[in-house]
Amino acid sequence: MIKTLFAADLTVNWQITGISGTALENIQARLTAEKQLHEPFQDQTAVQNFLDQAPFHIKKAVEPFGYFNSKVTTSVQHRSNTWTLNANIIPGPLVKVSQINIKIIGPGATDAVTQRAKSKFALKIGDPFTTLAYEAAKEKIFTSITNAGYIKANFTQKEVTINPNTNSATIMLELNTGEKYYFGNVTFEKNVYDTRFLNRFITFKTNEPFSSKRLLATQQSLEKSRYFQQVVLTPDYDAIKNHRVPITVTLSAPKAKKYNIGFGFGTLTGPRLTAGVEYRHLTDTGHSLSAQTRLSPILSNVAAKYYIPGPQPLTDQYTLGVSAQKFLPKNGKSESVDASIGFSRTLPIWQYNLNLNYLDERFSVEKNPAKHSNVLYPSITIGYNRTNDLFNPTSGYQLNFKAQGATKTLLSKTQFFQTDIKGKYLFSPTPASLLIFKGELGYTVVNDLNSLPLSLRFFAGGPTSLRGYRDSSIGPGRYLTLASAEYQHQVYGNWYATVFHDVGNATNHFDEPIKQSTGLGVVYQSMIGPIKIYVARSDGADNGPWRLQFSLGPDA
Repeated sequence: MIKTLFAADLTVNWQITGISGTALENIQARLTAEKQLHEPFQDQTAVQNFLDQAPFHIKKAVEPFGYFNSKVTTSVQHRSNTWTLNANIIPGPLVKVSQINIKIIGPGATDAVTQRAKSKFALKIGDPFTTLAYEAAKEKIFTSITNAGYIKANFTQKEVTINPNTNSATIMLELNTGEKYYFGNVTFEKNVYDTRFLNRFITFKTNEPFSSKRLLATQQSLEKSRYFQQVVLTPDYDAIKNHRVPITVTLSAPKAKKYNIGFGFGTLTGPRLTAGVEYRHLTDTGHSLSAQTRLSPILSNVAAKYYIPGPQPLTDQYTLGVSAQKFLPKNGKSESVDASIGFSRTLPIWQYNLNLNYLDERFSVEKNPAKHSNVLYPSITIGYNRTNDLFNPTSGYQLNFKAQGATKTLLSKTQFFQTDIKGKYLFSPTPASLLIFKGELGYTVVNDLNSLPLSLRFFAGGPTSLRGYRDSSIGPGRYLTLASAEYQHQVYGNWYATVFHDVGNATNHFDEPIKQSTGLGVVYQSMIGPIKIYVARSDGADNGPWRLQFSLGPDA
């Protein structure tokens, strides 16, 4: 690798061989910094002084990477006003840790937490010694102890002895814990909620060991919650009494009301209108209400849902919902009202939903006479999401399982059991590309299919299902099979070109032919999730014209 820097009249180059990676980058950075101290070179003597000192700086630059016994051979080429330093490095053997002496003193010397932090010191005897690894290990033991309540802990000795003859390193550390401190009283400022409700958000308790890590984690959790717009947790070190650190929580709630309205149009769905309102804090205990209406040629509804915070408001909530719906798929129609009561828990990776639903529906399938049915059915949904980004993931996988059913012995005209499993896997083979694989399998066991409401049957077709087919144009069926493969490639910035192939069906018999579709499109990765415009067509026996489809936001 050659690095060139120009002075006022004289030019110095250098070429480094024998080493690569971050060690080479550190050499380049150190030589550049040293040369800038000498610029501009006034004469050849100044140039020669820099070249004479270069081997020393090269050796020092590789020491943080464990090479304390390196050898540097140099030669210089001189033409006109240009000097080129050729330096070859023989790094030598890596220095290894031969001895570790860690001593904990002070009031917390015998505390189980400090002893555990000591035993888990990241460097072990025989490990290569690098400055980066040493500093990281030292920082980890210090952080572990300070987060156990010893907020005034400090190193009274930090010493590393390198023996170049044996290529070994001896580490000597002594840490004084100081006194142990605890969380004190929590005071809330500038809020619209009841203090007893706010206390349910605090994950630490008074008289527990003080931890900056737990304090920060609590603040981040509150910031992500829908109950707050801004949150700041401040420890008051000046008001410490009896080793208790008071905490002041300053927070603000989002606006009391939020309105939303949306318009859309698709060649397969026709015009769409959505409008809604959210009442974000109806009570000072966090209750909220949302209402929304949706109008489209295929699905129109009006719905309202009331939210009640659970015992752990950051993860748990109860819901009460009602809705009225008109559903006009290709092969049927239905009008229904339903009510539900539910409980949900949202964890970092897992999500759980339990609901008890009551559905009253009048429906017809194809040209059959209209029927009326009502069912009371519980449902459970379990979701698993391990991806690197919530809105625009580039790697990871998602799984979703749903089961629901009803019996005639409990306010239902039909008896059924239904499961639905969805999966999604995505990865980036290169920084500019993304592969997405999705699949779904649905299965219904029912004693009288004619009495099963239309809205509880499976449908396929649309931008998040079988692209190239109209929304809900395939079905209804008691079984559902879907699979797709998609390749996206970055064209410019957040713009991606995509090609895909979808297969699947919604049928009453598994042996019916699979439907297929193929297409291409454009994807824009926005802050609220991907915006997708597809051009797709159905394949095989259903071979049809190319059609335009549009979707916004993350899909399952």
